[in-house]
Amino acid sequence: MIRIEINALETKGGLYLLNGEIFSGIGYEVSEPYVVAAYQFEQGQRSAKLDSTLVPGQKVSGIIADFVEPHEENYDGEPASFQGQPYSGLAYEFRDHHCVSEELYVDGAVKRSISWYLSGDTAAYEIWNDEVTQDIAWFANGQLKFVEYAQKDGFRMGLRFNEQGLITSIDLSGDYFDRLKALQEKLKLNYLDRDYIQYQLSVDESVFMTGDGIHDELLRSIFGSGGLSRARSIHLFYTSVSGEGIDLLS
Repeated sequence: MIRIEINALETKGGLYLLNGEIFSGIGYEVSEPYVVAAYQFEQGQRSAKLDSTLVPGQKVSGIIADFVEPHEENYDGEPASFQGQPYSGLAYEFRDHHCVSEELYVDGAVKRSISWYLSGDTAAYEIWNDEVTQDIAWFANGQLKFVEYAQKDGFRMGLRFNEQGLITSIDLSGDYFDRLKALQEKLKLNYLDRDYIQYQLSVDESVFMTGDGIHDELLRSIFGSGGLSRARSIHLFYTSVSGEGIDLLS
């Protein structure tokens, strides 16, 4: 669903149009430096005000990301500010009038972020907090591109995919499986639980595996479910795989 500034739309006969076509999508009311609201548009008609994607229950309202200082390209570690004060609230980035991201700031630090392709499809989703950091991205075709979860002094889990949905790398360190149950409700996607390994995981012809969480038992599970059936080359780096695991792969 396309997300665009309302002032980029034209009106004709009481209907809102985009490039001459009746518009259905999401329109943002912008008055620099502020984003005032967002509305649902159906068949050229404006309807309900919309909630923030990142903060359910809170209506879209914030500032244009270009007015947050310092900008990302010259960030020096100082809290991001707006009008001289550490910024708390939502910030929206626009490109050619299309809204391409929403970020939630708390005391000058980004805590959540979502970005969209120009089509309006989700491109990436990120959460930063003390419990677990999440970084997820999608290809333009909607297929997952990567999923990364990390907990300081706890674990790191990362999966990378190709556009056909096959895994090209697995990064697994620390006690991820031991902590997964307690964190599962907080995770945007619950990838690489034991059910996923047993029934869904499937790797590409070449796959990279990294981290001390890659061990013989894990490889046996993936091998036993047929998840390695396409693999022609498997690259291991700093894993806990023993000679027995190497023999299984060969």
